Amino acid sequence: MYIAIYILFGFILVGQDFLKLWAGPGYENSYYIAVILMSFTAIPLALNIGNVILQAKNLQKFRALILVFMAIVNVLLSIPLAQLYGAVGCTFGTAISYVLGHLVIMTIYFQRKLFLDMKAFWRSTAQIIIPCTMVLLISSGMKFIMPEVSVISIFIKGVVYSSLFFICVYVLCANQYERSLVKRTSLQIISKIYIRAV
Repeated sequence: MYIAIYILFGFILVGQDFLKLWAGPGYENSYYIAVILMSFTAIPLALNIGNVILQAKNLQKFRALILVFMAIVNVLLSIPLAQLYGAVGCTFGTAISYVLGHLVIMTIYFQRKLFLDMKAFWRSTAQIIIPCTMVLLISSGMKFIMPEVSVISIFIKGVVYSSLFFICVYVLCANQYERSLVKRTSLQIISKIYIRAV
C-alpha cells in the first residue's frame, strides 16, 4: 500500500506537467484518465495477498467468476458512458467495475470465506491514506510557488514530495516492526558504503 499510494500521489502531483513535457499539448485528458485508473487499482494491489491465499486453498473459481462479472459490467457501463463523455466516461466504467468486483465483492468474500479481518485491513488502509493525502495537499502548494513546467520544477517537486511522504509514513503510519525494518536496512546500507569506502 505504501508503494502504491506513493506512486499514485506522486503522479497526481507531477503527472500533468510530465505529460505536457513528454507528449506536448492536446493530451490533457490522458492525465485524468490515468489518475482515475490508478486511483481505483491502487487498493486492489494491496489485496493481492488474498488472491495468493485463494490459490493456496484452490478457491480461484469464485474470483474467476467475479472477473467475468467485472468484464461484463465494464462493457455495459463503458459503452454508454463513452458515448456521453468520451474516453473519460469509458474510464469511469472501468473504475466502477473495479470497485464492485475487487473492493466490494472480494472484500466480503475474503471476510466470510477466508476469515480475513477485512475491517482491520480497511482501518490500516485509512491510517495510511489520510496522512499521505495531507502530504499531497501540502506538496500541491508548490504548484503556486513553481507554476512553470520544466524538468527542474518536476524534479524539485518530486524531491520535496518524496521527503515529506517518507517522513509522514515513518512518523505517522509505520508500525514498530516497519520502523525497525527501515532502521536495520538503513544500517546495512550505510555499513556497506563505509566498507567499500575504506
